[in-house]
Amino acid sequence: MGKEFTDDEFTYWNRMIRCVYHDDTKIEWNSLGECYEYELDSNRPSRQQLLTDDIAPKSEATALFEESLVEYKQQAAADEQDLAFDESVENQLRELGYL
Repeated sequence: MGKEFTDDEFTYWNRMIRCVYHDDTKIEWNSLGECYEYELDSNRPSRQQLLTDDIAPKSEATALFEESLVEYKQQAAADEQDLAFDESVENQLRELGYL
């Protein structure tokens, strides 16, 4: 009982996202090449307003990370992952509808 994704859906849900916060703004970019700038409201911490989706992350933001987003995502995908879990975790995942 698994969910089958189209290639586009898989690409979207498998994207990697990075964010940098500065004063009252957040810059968010992802491995799909999209970049967004949001205005933050400190009086309403869960609220953000999109300012633009037509920018590129600034070099000051990307310099905070040792590797580029694409390089890091490629390395993570190449690493072997241990997906084993015990029976209680499996039962919880089944109850939540993930299995």
